[in-house]
Amino acid sequence: MEIKICPRCGGRISWVEKRVVGGNTYFYAVHEWRENGRRKRRKCYLGPDVYTYVTMTHETDGLYLEGLVDRKRLIKYLENILARLQHLELEPKEKQEIAEKLRKTAEKLTKQVEEEQTEQERK
Repeated sequence: MEIKICPRCGGRISWVEKRVVGGNTYFYAVHEWRENGRRKRRKCYLGPDVYTYVTMTHETDGLYLEGLVDRKRLIKYLENILARLQHLELEPKEKQEIAEKLRKTAEKLTKQVEEEQTEQERK
């Protein structure tokens, strides 16, 4: 769980603070800096470990929503959605629409990766 840039404000994170309240775990990004010789702190809420109540309404779809502190959450969400799509009864038109969106997204991501690799090679 190594987060260096805050997903809320984009600032540098000094550390991540964990609080347990009523059996639930919550995370905060702590930003610390010096100003006029004094130490200043600001915190950004990153969310809970798991969004318990929201997840209850999405359990049938295999979605367990997590806070911003889990950097792999989007991959987990995608894997769960893709697995669920295999078992849904969809109209051919809906299947085609989903397939097209997945294809376009895959093309965009592939292009981004190729551009990033080219940029890294230049450095």
